[in-house]
Amino acid sequence: MDVSLSRRLRPGLDSRTRPAHRLLRMAIGIGAATATLAGLVLAPAPSAIAQDDERPPALYDETVLHELHLRFDRSDWGGYVNATRDVAADLELDGIAYPQIGVRYKGRSTLNIDSPKKPFNLSLDAFVAGQEIDGYDIINLDNGYLDPSQVREALSYHVMRDFLPASKAAFARVFVNGEYLGLYTMVQQVDRSFLREWGPSDEGDLFKAEPYRDDAFFEYRPTLEWEGEGLEAYRRRYELKGPPRSEAEEQAAYGRVRDLTRVLDAPVSAGGVSDDQFPEAIRSVLDVDGALWYLAAQNLLCNFDSYYFGHNYLLYRSEVDGRYSVYPWDLNLSLWGYPFAFFGPSTPDALVRANPLQAAGDRGLPLISRLLAVPRFRADYLAHFRSLRDVGLEPERVSTVVTGYEALIREAAREEPFSLHGFDAFEKNLRENYRMRTGAGFFGSRNVPGILSLTADRYAWLRDQATEPGLVEPDLRLATHERSPETPTPEQGATVSATFDGAEQPAGVTLVFRVDGGVPTDLVMRRDGAQWSATIPPQLPRARIRYFLRAELPDGRAQFHPAANITQAWRYRVEGLTLPRQGAGDLVINELQADNESTLADEAGSFDDWIELYNRGTAPVDLGGYYLSDDEQNPWAHTLPEITLEPGAHLLVWADNAPVEGPDHAPFRLNRRGDTIFLATREAIVDEIAFEEQPADRSFGRTRDGADEWRGCYEPTPGGSNRCTGFDSAPVYLPFGVVGR
Repeated sequence: MDVSLSRRLRPGLDSRTRPAHRLLRMAIGIGAATATLAGLVLAPAPSAIAQDDERPPALYDETVLHELHLRFDRSDWGGYVNATRDVAADLELDGIAYPQIGVRYKGRSTLNIDSPKKPFNLSLDAFVAGQEIDGYDIINLDNGYLDPSQVREALSYHVMRDFLPASKAAFARVFVNGEYLGLYTMVQQVDRSFLREWGPSDEGDLFKAEPYRDDAFFEYRPTLEWEGEGLEAYRRRYELKGPPRSEAEEQAAYGRVRDLTRVLDAPVSAGGVSDDQFPEAIRSVLDVDGALWYLAAQNLLCNFDSYYFGHNYLLYRSEVDGRYSVYPWDLNLSLWGYPFAFFGPSTPDALVRANPLQAAGDRGLPLISRLLAVPRFRADYLAHFRSLRDVGLEPERVSTVVTGYEALIREAAREEPFSLHGFDAFEKNLRENYRMRTGAGFFGSRNVPGILSLTADRYAWLRDQATEPGLVEPDLRLATHERSPETPTPEQGATVSATFDGAEQPAGVTLVFRVDGGVPTDLVMRRDGAQWSATIPPQLPRARIRYFLRAELPDGRAQFHPAANITQAWRYRVEGLTLPRQGAGDLVINELQADNESTLADEAGSFDDWIELYNRGTAPVDLGGYYLSDDEQNPWAHTLPEITLEPGAHLLVWADNAPVEGPDHAPFRLNRRGDTIFLATREAIVDEIAFEEQPADRSFGRTRDGADEWRGCYEPTPGGSNRCTGFDSAPVYLPFGVVGR
């Protein structure tokens, strides 16, 4: 092919896929444009935005049939790849080469299939440090196990992402050593890139809720039940993900999971909380609203192979607010039920009528039963369920997305040499039920629901339900919403006002806001005639505020504005602040470490960045009114503890973005590639230091305590006298207002 012509054609987009590509863009656009609910306007998916045809498509552009080639240096790759270690291979994705990535099999039951079309995990940086695509270094290739339609995962993630944190997904034709292996779904890994996208921090405890052994599944189902004080029971149920940790760090992480289950499920005699104390206690350790969205989505989409069955979900504890979030994972059995007849609804007819409050009384599933026993949480769950139903399951929207997927991947499914179900099953199951074997022995064969028939019938059944008042959508529309001022200064609060119209009016309205991803705060709004209002208090410079309204009707139903209160909350940012410089005084920044791998652990056993302060004067210094920051426009990011620092004394502050761990933990981290740290009062910046890239387990400090010259330190001395005379590291910053000492 002519090179100029090949560059004009987008990689992976040939004459067979271009019409489908256009159709799916139209489908997503139609769904986005027509779906509205209580002020919610679904934004076009990123993939629906036209791209430069000379650039490769985004990794998770679901409107493109990607083309992925793996090349191993051996022909017997099928027996060489396994699930325990990365095997090197070269990757070409949409015409771009990525050398020496890591390949391994993934999953459990899916590995037992008698087919080369097994699921893969691709690690782009396994052998080439820093290698990534669009900021992602992991790609999961799911093989459509037990899904004849091959679109269940992509559709389910597509529906969820409008309302709650969920992975991205797209389709790819996968080739190995030049041979077409089959059609796969590419699914975004829940890792640091995911956490950065959905939250204020990518550091914390991430657990996969799976028993540690296949044969121990029913004995060690991770249902968030209280398992006693010993940590081994939690290790058997929850797999700690991420880089290796010290034993002390692991113990602390599993201890925090135990403490979550203590609040959620333990009897009062074991440190649990009573029913009247439970709502406040659980909100301090769990993102309750996010958990309710998660449960509503799994129920609506009949994904009972999830927390409902005691696995296939992820737990993440943010170091910013100290609370756990629940994230969906492994959705190949959504809109399917569960193939084991002894658990939950599994036939197509039963799935259509699956109870939105299923398991609400099952104490073996405390995330459901304990949360839904609280009237406010139950009302919120049903409000989220209605939003998902009325937009995510709306038949026209589902149909446009599914038929767009079908046009995109039809030929790839037809040409599969190792299809797990066959092309006839693919064609039929998109619309109709399909009978297939689900396993050997007594499992036998099962009727897999047709996607379009199930979603349409379930939507109609749920809309017709009058037995559960919580499923009836209120006639409560938001007429006006205003904020004054639009962008407040650090000295100003933001007054939010709203009015409602429709046949119903709220009995009360609550404004819920979060600052920089912290714990949500409720403000009861005041009513003056038809207007409701409340004022968010003044916040730190450059603080990011997200907020939404929760309206409660006289009958107890709740309505959120925006309806997608997590993904489309209103937001603003406080103006920045510029303080004058002032000559360095007695209290100074004395030493810092930006890459602490083994120098010193904090009280939780974590090796985190740290900043050391020093009183170089002759009189005590009251630290009340002093602040540390890594942002010049937000000099008050971290308030120092109100203690007195004696002459010649040191104070260590952990820069770990974990303020919930105590007053000596700052809400920021140091960048080992270079950063600037500021010490300030309310009136001025009184000290600052800029540094370049730092080596591991070395520090940067004054040559002696309180001196003006800075150097690199072979021997970090956190909390002790500086010995920074080791390697030559000329200061990149000459302190302002230097006072001779």
